[in-house]
Amino acid sequence: MSVEPEDSEHVACPACGEAVRIDPIAISLRCAHCGHDFFIESADEQEHAESHAQPTNEAELDAMRIRQRMTIVRSAYRSRSYAIIAMTICAVLVIQSILSAIARFRAHSLPLAFLYLLFALIGITGTLYFFRKAIALHREARQSLLDQPTAPPDFSDLGDGSGRVRNLENIR
Repeated sequence: MSVEPEDSEHVACPACGEAVRIDPIAISLRCAHCGHDFFIESADEQEHAESHAQPTNEAELDAMRIRQRMTIVRSAYRSRSYAIIAMTICAVLVIQSILSAIARFRAHSLPLAFLYLLFALIGITGTLYFFRKAIALHREARQSLLDQPTAPPDFSDLGDGSGRVRNLENIR
């Protein structure tokens, strides 16, 4: 069932035709219906592509899909690195806040000690959030676009190599 986009905030998925909401800060879009990742082109890029339209063969399309997939994978790895850095900063915030809270408890400054403990809780929340984000981005980057085969491979057409031996004997 194909749904045409009704406004400028949606585009049609090239794989299934379902409407996908445009996220202005996203590098690529992912169809919620079929999970296909794709890029949208600006009006200038579309006009340029239509004016220079040449017949494309399957190899060119495959190369374009590979480049797009590699861009998505690189951006996922880069985002994962940023999430790991943010997680590390939050973990340092937790450690520093706990050490400062201990020092304030010893100095009998309870309001500041509780404030530092509040910062530690916020840091723990941030650490867990960025850890989960890094794991999700890692899984996204390593995800294969190929579907698992439904049937085992058929090796009946393959020979046992005896035909090659006969070919070598016929050379003499």
